[in-house]
Amino acid sequence: MANINLLPPEYRRRNLDLGQKLMFIGIVGYILFLLVVFVNNYLQITHLQIEKEALQQQLSIVEPKLENITDLEKEQQNLRVKLQVIKQFDREVYYFQLLVLTSDLLPEGVGLSKLKYDGESLSYEGEAVDYRDVAEFMDRLRASESFTDVELISSFTTHNQSSIAFKITARLTIKD
Repeated sequence: MANINLLPPEYRRRNLDLGQKLMFIGIVGYILFLLVVFVNNYLQITHLQIEKEALQQQLSIVEPKLENITDLEKEQQNLRVKLQVIKQFDREVYYFQLLVLTSDLLPEGVGLSKLKYDGESLSYEGEAVDYRDVAEFMDRLRASESFTDVELISSFTTHNQSSIAFKITARLTIKD
């Protein structure tokens, strides 16, 4: 079967023009759609670039502060280490002063074999020539402004009976 167009030529051209017009409208519509998508993408990119620049500006403001904070944290750590060393040194000086104070209070004829400090009280163990020397040591501790609650815990004659062994406790009135 053959197709024969029986329409007059002017209608055929009009019909052809309508198809071309529809194709042209479709192409223009597609181009407009692509243009809208492009403009939308361009606006989003522009907005993101502005946001990026704002964030970079904020970062440039914050970065020096962050570096400063990091430097301060390092300095704080160094100061903590130095403070620990100073505290240790102060403790050693304090113990040294405690030993000097104790040695200044020891009467002749009294020797210490053990000195124990628990942060609040002291415990002295040692030997003396006789009981009078032990009593004198206790009197000197009581007379000192650095000690209170001086007590004789024990005293006895040593095995060879040549000296008196003793144990005395006292509370420190100075704090470390």
